[in-house]
Amino acid sequence: MNKEIEPIKPTELFLRLLKNHEINGEELEQLIRDLGMEDQMLRQLALKADMDELKELIEEKEELETNKTEVYCVDSFTTLQVDLMFKGTEYRVLVNYHCYDCKDYTITYLDTNEEISYENDVYDEIVEYIENNVEDKF
Repeated sequence: MNKEIEPIKPTELFLRLLKNHEINGEELEQLIRDLGMEDQMLRQLALKADMDELKELIEEKEELETNKTEVYCVDSFTTLQVDLMFKGTEYRVLVNYHCYDCKDYTITYLDTNEEISYENDVYDEIVEYIENNVEDKF
C-alpha cells in the first residue's frame, strides 16, 4: 500500500507558482532579466517567430526609437513646456529660464507626473535633445 510520491520537476513547480500568482508580462520580463536569460530568450523567440511578425516588430521598434518629439505647447516667456515622445515613452519637460544663461529642467512622465531624477540616464538624453532640437526654434 505504500505508494511513492513522485517528485515534481522544478519547471512544473515553477509553472504552477507563476500560474497561481497571476504574473503579468512585465513581471515575467523582469524575472527573465534577473535570471540573466534575456538575450537567450530573445534569440529563441525570434528564431521561432513568423517572419512577417518579426518585420512588424522591427518597424515598431524603429518608429519608437526615431519618433522622438512633438512640441505641443509653449507657455509664457519664462517657461517652455514640451510634451514629447522619446524612445517610446511620453514625457513632459518644463524648461524654466531664470536669466540669460541660467535655466533648469523638470522632466516627468506624462501619464503619471512622476519626476525623473537628474541621475537617470534618460534625463541627460532628453535635455540634450531639447537643447539641440527644440529651444533654438523658440
